[in-house]
This record gives sequence, C-alpha cells and structure tokens, in this order.
Amino acid sequence: TGEVEDWYIFKEDDTIDNNKLTHKILKENANKLIHNLAVGKKFTIENYSKRYHTKIVKETNTRHFFVVLEGDVRILLFNPEQESKIEFIEENGKKESKYSMFKKHRKRLDKLKYLEIKLDQEKLIYIPYNWLYCFYIKEPSLILDINSESIFTLPIKLLNDRLQ
Repeated sequence: TGEVEDWYIFKEDDTIDNNKLTHKILKENANKLIHNLAVGKKFTIENYSKRYHTKIVKETNTRHFFVVLEGDVRILLFNPEQESKIEFIEENGKKESKYSMFKKHRKRLDKLKYLEIKLDQEKLIYIPYNWLYCFYIKEPSLILDINSESIFTLPIKLLNDRLQ
C-alpha cells in the first residue's frame, strides 16, 4: 500500500476539488504510478455507496492499482494458492466467486486465508497479477481504478493466459 501525495486534486483543507477531476489531470497523476513504458492504460473513477461490496475476483492485469480519493474501504487480498478453494463463475473473461465474503454464504469461504487492508483517503494499493481480491465500502467512497500492462510484462501475461 502507499499514499497519494502531490496529486494536485486536493484543496488546502484536504478535500477533493471536483473541478480538478478531469481526464487530463487524472491521466497525469495515473502516469506517476504506471509510467510511460505502460501499454493498454485504462483508468476509471467510481463512486461507491456505503455497504457496497464485491465478490472475490481474480486479477488478470499485471499492474492494477486502487487509489481511494475519498472514503473508507476494506480490501481482502488472497494469494493465488487460495483459488482452488473458491467456486468461481466465469463470465465475459472475468472470474468472480459464486459466494461473497460479506453475505450469509460466507461460511462456504471460512477456510480461506487472506489479508484485510484498510484504505482511507489518499491511500493506494497494488493488486498483484493472479492474486484474488474483494472489497467492502465502509463509507461512501470515490476510487480511482488504474490498470495497465508494461512492455516487459505484456508478453509474459499473454503466454500465461494461453497456458491456463
């Protein structure tokens, strides 16, 4: 995890200046994390309401960052060894768990080992390739979701994807 500094989107009182949430400024800031050797750069800003949660997802990008601009988020991070203990549904090339860590069916996932990470305003996390994650929103949150490949990792990712 890390902290976002000097992103030029915050006011003096440390709140976000919505006028600065432009594509140009966010692209400049995202490039601080993914540099110019990155290919296939993609980022989105998502507003999440309190109690929103995801199912467990397998990370298929080699470089994935979540940046919490506002709010309070809990991310559960699972190493690749946990994948065999999870029932997945595959749809549109995305692997998502059948059950949620945050619902009544959680008992089916009790034996999983994971790391729970608290992210609040101006914090970021890197999700490693082939790791699994899910998240829960404790307070309304604004998240910058950044994905990319680098010219060095793209060939390895393509080869790995073909072998699976």
